Amino acid sequence: MKLREKLREVAWGAQGQLTTASHFVVILARTNLRYDSDYFINHLRNVQKMPEDIIKGFSERYRDFQQEFSFIRGQACYF
Repeated sequence: MKLREKLREVAWGAQGQLTTASHFVVILARTNLRYDSDYFINHLRNVQKMPEDIIKGFSERYRDFQQEFSFIRGQACYF
């Protein structure tokens, strides 16, 4: 099965156009990213190579953002 056919099965709003489009863009989004998640902290620490004091401040700002815009209520709110 070709990639376009596999994507067509799960792509919202693209069933009619995906097989005939000359180009297409796939956007992947993590839907459970919280300021205190292991993934987020690991990314800051091991990918971004941030020092611990910067991680603390960055996490606090991200927490404030998520709380202000009500992203922390549940998983459905992230995406």
